[in-house]
Amino acid sequence: MGLISYIKGVYYDHRIEKADELLHNGKECEAEEIYKELLGKQYTAVNKLCKSILCTVPESRKRKGYKQGDSFIQMYQVTQLSR
Repeated sequence: MGLISYIKGVYYDHRIEKADELLHNGKECEAEEIYKELLGKQYTAVNKLCKSILCTVPESRKRKGYKQGDSFIQMYQVTQLSR
C-alpha cells in the first residue's frame, strides 16, 4: 500500500506543478480545473485554488470582504487533518 500511495503522491504533485505552470502562462481556467480535480486528493490543491481565485478578484471586491477564501482554506485544512 505504501508504494501505491507514493506513486499517487508523485502523480498529484506533478499535476499541481502543471497547473502552476498553466496559471503562470495565463491559462487560469485550465489551471483551476486541475486544482478542482485534485481537491480531496492533494492537500495543497485547495490553497492553490483559493489563491488563484483571489488573484482574479478585483481589488474593490477584496476590500469589501471577499476574503472568505481564507476561512474556507482553514475549514478545509481542519477537515482534512481530522480524517
